[in-house]
Order: sequence, then structure tokens, then C-alpha cells
Amino acid sequence: MKQFPKNLRFKKNHKLSSSILKLKEQTEFFPRYGMFGVKILKNSRLTFKQMEACRRSLRRKVRYFGRVWVRIFTNFSITGKSIGMRMGSGKGNHSHWISLAKAGRITCEFYGKLRKPQYMKYLEGVTKKLPVKARGVKLKY
Repeated sequence: MKQFPKNLRFKKNHKLSSSILKLKEQTEFFPRYGMFGVKILKNSRLTFKQMEACRRSLRRKVRYFGRVWVRIFTNFSITGKSIGMRMGSGKGNHSHWISLAKAGRITCEFYGKLRKPQYMKYLEGVTKKLPVKARGVKLKY
């Protein structure tokens, strides 16, 4: 999985206000590619390491009989200064990448030939990797 964007207009982002994460997700709340997905229930910031752990655990379970899609991308840069630094002297160096996930968003999906108890067991293991409340959902036609 790609960790950060290839080209950026600006290297460092402005600090976002908390009002951006207050609303629920309106467009990405059903699985688009697969039959089953992991839906986030609270607004959060997900790091690349958290998303990669989620993807790896799902890929390990669905190895031979399915396919996995990750629908969230870490495209927001977080900066930080070292501890002993004095005030001023500009913005800190790049620290890590995050993605802003609103409540109701599908983070990853998979498709495979499964029975309901199997896929629910897989999705429970994936949701434990995420730092927020999440649940497994099934596509409804």
C-alpha cells in the first residue's frame, strides 16, 4: 500500500479545525467493490501504520479465496518539533501521515466465497486493529 502522495502542492499542511470531523460521511458508507466492509462509527484520525495493520490482517484471512480493497488513503502530513526546541523558528519537520476519517466511512472491503459466521469473525479481528469503534457491514442489494 502506498504510504503518502507522490506529488504535493505544499509539503506541510495547515492545522485543521475540529469542525471538519463533526459531520457524518455522506458518500462512502456502503461497500463499493466487495461484499463486506469495515465501517468506522466515530470520527478519527487514522495513521498509515494502523491502516496497514488492518489491511494485513484482512489479507491474511482472505488469502486464497478473495480480494481486499482499501478505500482510505493517508494524505495529510503531520509535523512536530523536537522536545528541546525553543519557541518560534518556523514549523517543525514532517513526522508522519494520517487520514481524516468521518463517522460512517468504509475503510476497507473484501470479497470472497464465505458464510456469514466466517466473515463476521474476520471483521471482528480487523476492527480490533483500529483505534476507534468500527463494525463489519455487508452489502445490501
